[in-house]
Formats: sequence, structure tokens, C-alpha cells
Amino acid sequence: MGSPLKKIMLCSSEKEIFSVEEQVMVQHSVIINNMIEDGSYNHEESKIPLDCVDSKTLKKVIDYCTHHTHHHNDNQEDLEAWDAQFLNVDSNGLYDLLMAANYLEIRNLMDLIYRTIKNMIKGKKIDEIRRILNIKDHGFTPEEEEQNRKEYPHFY
Repeated sequence: MGSPLKKIMLCSSEKEIFSVEEQVMVQHSVIINNMIEDGSYNHEESKIPLDCVDSKTLKKVIDYCTHHTHHHNDNQEDLEAWDAQFLNVDSNGLYDLLMAANYLEIRNLMDLIYRTIKNMIKGKKIDEIRRILNIKDHGFTPEEEEQNRKEYPHFY
């Protein structure tokens, strides 16, 4: 029998602890990999605080990393179908995942989310993009908004 897999402890913003195979996170997260390589993570005593990531989002990030570690040899169609189901979340959930992937430097997950967002808004008018992405304050004064509508009617 092989030796047990080494685990790391991740701590969400709500202080919930997640025990994860080290290799799963090292393979996907530049930040976690750097912490392991430079010795700043002590397996016996440490947990990695992820104060910017809530428990629900961290669980999804771990699910993504675990799936892509253990199923990386699956055919492309199966992985794409899993990814599509994985990202079947509302715009707030998508935003939270993007922020967590950015914070942990999980490039494949960031790329997947960016492609998903691009496909969601492709060919849409500005007002519809704002609705899809739940953008309430666009930063323009009413006068600037009116000027934009006049100058760029094809976007509205």
C-alpha cells in the first residue's frame, strides 16, 4: 500500500477548515504552491487563512481543483460538460469564484470563468450586459449616460 496523501488545511473567511490533498492545490494554485515550496506552510501546525474567500466559494474552488486533478485525462467533452455544470451559478457566485481564483492564482479556473462571461455577454447590448452581470452603478452621471447613448447607440 502507498503512503497516505499529504493534506493541507485551508481556512475560509468564516473560519471553516477544509482539509485538502496538498497535490490538488499545489497543482492548480500558484499561491499555495509557492507557500509549500518556500516552507512558509507548516503541515503539523498551520492552516492557510483565506480571509477573502467564503466557505461556499472555497468548497467550489476545492471541488474544481480536485476534479481537474483526478479527471485531467478524461475526454475533452466530459471535462467541458463538467465545467459547464460547475459554473451553473448566478452572477454573484460567478464573481465570487473569479475573485477566489484570482486570489489563489488558479489560472485555469480564471480562464474558464472569463470564457464563460465572454460567452454570456457576447452580442448583447450594454443594458443587458449590466443586467446579466448585476451591475447597478455604472459610474456615469445621467448627463454622461445620455451622451454615451447618443454617441454609441449601437451599444444600447
